Amino acid sequence: MTRQAFIEDIYNNMCLIKKIMFAAGHAGGNDLVLGHTQMMVLRAVEKNKGTGIKDLANLLSISPSAVTQIVDGLVEKGLLTREIDLKDRRAISLSITAAASDRIAEIKKQTAVKVISAFEVLSDDELATFALLNKKLAEKITGN
Repeated sequence: MTRQAFIEDIYNNMCLIKKIMFAAGHAGGNDLVLGHTQMMVLRAVEKNKGTGIKDLANLLSISPSAVTQIVDGLVEKGLLTREIDLKDRRAISLSITAAASDRIAEIKKQTAVKVISAFEVLSDDELATFALLNKKLAEKITGN
């Protein structure tokens, strides 16, 4: 197999793994199914309490109008709250609700179970090698 073929195979497998892991973790009850981007927004707001639309858009590399649409849907589902910034009435501050916090915790738990189960196919040595290679790739891609 050529280097290019290996890279394409790895990339395709990464996409498939991501798709399956996110699909399983984001489904809620009949009344609460969350998409990948919605989960990204919820997690970003959880980590950056009080963030606004512009900051969230920059953080997630999507347009402010797209963030506004996503936030509107999450507010309607009762997962985010908007508060007007007392220092600047034009700015809003986003926070997750208790329901969102519970949902995120449940998704993290479900995802952890799936990930742990998936890695059972690797021996301890293979897992150590994978972790090292994964870190090396992440550092190259993120620049850290």
